[in-house]
Amino acid sequence: MSGAPGKVEILAPGMMTTVQDWPGRVGLWRVGVPPSGPMDDLSFRLGNWALGNEEGAAGLECTMVGPRLRFGAPATVMVTGAEATPTVDGEPAATWEPLALAAGAVLDVGTLAGLGLAGLFFAYQVRRFRRAATVVPELYEGQSPDMPGW
Repeated sequence: MSGAPGKVEILAPGMMTTVQDWPGRVGLWRVGVPPSGPMDDLSFRLGNWALGNEEGAAGLECTMVGPRLRFGAPATVMVTGAEATPTVDGEPAATWEPLALAAGAVLDVGTLAGLGLAGLFFAYQVRRFRRAATVVPELYEGQSPDMPGW
């Protein structure tokens, strides 16, 4: 998969990296699904806003140690949230500002301060994900993300 166009290769997953969207799952307690979404929703929404994504577009949220990713196509990304030590191709990179990555670039989010959370947002194909969770509609009274009330 190395260098495949439009793909993001996970070289290291980080300690706990999840795909989140805002506001997450709300209003589904009645079927056993608690509210969800990003823990640091302000940083999450600001990262999407800075990249021109929809406020609720999916992104990665990581805890303590972030992922290391190789991009198969040029991409613009942004690391927000807790103080982090990101690098691009081994060189220090900024947080809280868009980073233009070349095809084949390796982004390492690095270690986060304390027990902090960081968000990683993409300004290209990843934003096409409408929802970040995978569900089995049959288990939730036939509801799906495309149905009203989801």
